[in-house]
Amino acid sequence: MENEQLGGIAGEYGRVQRDLSSVPAGELVTLVKNHHARDVIMFVKLLISLVGKEEAGKLIKKTRYEGAYEEGRKAAEKLGNPKDLDSYAEAYFLKAPRPVPVWVAQGDFVYRTRNKAVRQTSNYCFEAEAFKRFADKEVLEFLAENYCVHDQAWANGFNPDMKFEMTKNFLRGDNCCEFTFEL
Repeated sequence: MENEQLGGIAGEYGRVQRDLSSVPAGELVTLVKNHHARDVIMFVKLLISLVGKEEAGKLIKKTRYEGAYEEGRKAAEKLGNPKDLDSYAEAYFLKAPRPVPVWVAQGDFVYRTRNKAVRQTSNYCFEAEAFKRFADKEVLEFLAENYCVHDQAWANGFNPDMKFEMTKNFLRGDNCCEFTFEL
């Protein structure tokens, strides 16, 4: 098939190359975030339609939890399985491998409280920002309950004795996500 028959698209049949060098980086990041959010929401709705809301929640939570738990377990193993909060905080918040900067939450911070708890508060979450653009309140609550389990899972993988409480969540309308980790 000649190039003209494909509407002027260059390249092999079925393959389109686009020059994205003129697209501002911030716009590309937004496009990727929105694409990710729409995909997650679409899969959530599909799964709910196939197996029901309760079972879909269990499956999503299990899948998200297991992956992050394993990451936490491997990080602890690499460090000799420490059980203290300082090792956890350093491993998770400072040294844990993070995906490309598109996914890094701005404004995360950690501090110790009087009762030795470690708390992370984020004033930004790329997923919550994008999910809010495309999901209704019911789907946002479903995601808050079943999708946002990775912080707890990583902590439990690092130290199964770690106690976790999520006190705030963007998807529930809070102004940040806030977590308390304790031993």
